[in-house]
Amino acid sequence: MDAWGVVLTRTHIEVIKMHVDKVMNPRPRFVKAHQSLADAVAIMVERDCGWVPVVDDAKRVVGVITDRDICLAAHDRDKRLKNIAVEGVMRTNVHACRPKDRIGDAQAVMRTRRIRRLPVTDADGKLVGLLSLSDLARRAGMNDENKPKGLTSLDVAHTLAAICEPRSADGAY
Repeated sequence: MDAWGVVLTRTHIEVIKMHVDKVMNPRPRFVKAHQSLADAVAIMVERDCGWVPVVDDAKRVVGVITDRDICLAAHDRDKRLKNIAVEGVMRTNVHACRPKDRIGDAQAVMRTRRIRRLPVTDADGKLVGLLSLSDLARRAGMNDENKPKGLTSLDVAHTLAAICEPRSADGAY
């Protein structure tokens, strides 16, 4: 049994051994800190996603920006998105994973940090991919030979449940 009360079966052990590079999006889009929130939104619209990694000139991950971050900044600052720089809004406490990390380890980071997405970086911190809960869910739901062996809907459900746990004692979100 793991820390979240999941009984580990042979299928679960296969998930633990599977690597991030089998599931990640290998074509990440990103913004730089000097770009505007409008630039970040354009990527979110194009990619139908809710976050964008922020990189420096060497393509090392220095932050992330979410659709929620952008909404709150637009409300608080009462400015047009093209007039707000990403660097003033981005989150810099970034948790990432590596391509050869095990999926089970990446899910554990998502669960404990309560995050839905992870940048995938190389040994130098350079962005090489993106891993999201959506990627895991889509792969778990595939019914063909491209399905990574062992990734189950139950694994994804446990990760989602851990992420969505209320932060306050009264259950408010």
